[in-house]
Amino acid sequence: MLDYLRPALEWLLWSRKRVFLLSATVLAVLIVAGQAIAMTARHNCGGGPPPPPPRPPGASAPAARPAPQGQPASARPARPAPAAAVSAGEDFTAAWAGHAAGWPAAADRYATPRLAAQLARTSPVMLPATRVTGPARVTGQAPGTVHLSVPTDAGPALVTVRFAGGRWLADSVMLARTGD
Repeated sequence: MLDYLRPALEWLLWSRKRVFLLSATVLAVLIVAGQAIAMTARHNCGGGPPPPPPRPPGASAPAARPAPQGQPASARPARPAPAAAVSAGEDFTAAWAGHAAGWPAAADRYATPRLAAQLARTSPVMLPATRVTGPARVTGQAPGTVHLSVPTDAGPALVTVRFAGGRWLADSVMLARTGD
């Protein structure tokens, strides 16, 4: 009886080794594939820096620029907003808050047609701001657009200025909520 049992036991042991080796191989392939997919997804979704372009053979590595004091080496200085955009936002806010006779026409000089149409339907009674109280502060920007916070006597006015028709014009304005 042992003669029949021995081949069966040997086959069982060898098949377990094969299953173990096959399972380990499949697991290793899945881990490597998962890491490759994660790296590709991170690169395609902006989660990591793009790979550097290949250098020609014999080319030296580019010299690293030192970061400004107090900033990490990966921080890039933000490009300053165009002075004309900031000036246009301040001029618009001064005309918008002025409430002088014909104030919509004065504000229209600094506004896009869309905003000018909105201002034409606005009563000065609805505008609590009467004057600008300080310089504008850039709160964000994108190509052709600058977001400003302009202090007024009724709180900060949030103004979006866009480059349109060859000049900077206010495209939207609203008072920031400063609490309830």
